Amino acid sequence: MTFNLNGKKAFITGSTSGIGLYVAQKLEQYGCEVAINARTIKSIDNVRNLFKKSVYGIAADMTSEIESKKAIQEFLEKFQALDILVCNVGSGRSVSPLNETIIDWKKSLDLNLFAATNPISASINALEKSSGAVTCISSICGEKIIANAPLTYSVAKAALNRYVVNASYYLAKK
Repeated sequence: MTFNLNGKKAFITGSTSGIGLYVAQKLEQYGCEVAINARTIKSIDNVRNLFKKSVYGIAADMTSEIESKKAIQEFLEKFQALDILVCNVGSGRSVSPLNETIIDWKKSLDLNLFAATNPISASINALEKSSGAVTCISSICGEKIIANAPLTYSVAKAALNRYVVNASYYLAKK
């Protein structure tokens, strides 16, 4: 399957490994101007050679509302528009079920929910101007019980899934 996304400007969070890296490479292949993201510039520099063209990197922690806003602002200063936002930051690492502490819950919600809601909130005006699209990477753990999956991860992904459904009602009007 091929898509023609020539000239579209895409920002992919958590995109220096795994699903995020693959999505960034595919969007570049389909003609997008791509910016990748990680918490450190070193992580970004380590994967630049995996792209056909020069790729722009934005070092920012998407679990931080302030850093997410700065990252979106940096993207807009560089590309002048945002057409595609892919929220990919996440981690299924946590303690085994029923051994969670409040710290485990907060860490999982930061990584698996707020790392998506932060850049989306920061991007609403830009996405409205471009009639852009948002994609959030989630997990089947947010939809059904998977044996031994961390509760913190499963609950955070369920919250992300509900956020996407509910927010799309409002965002679609924009």
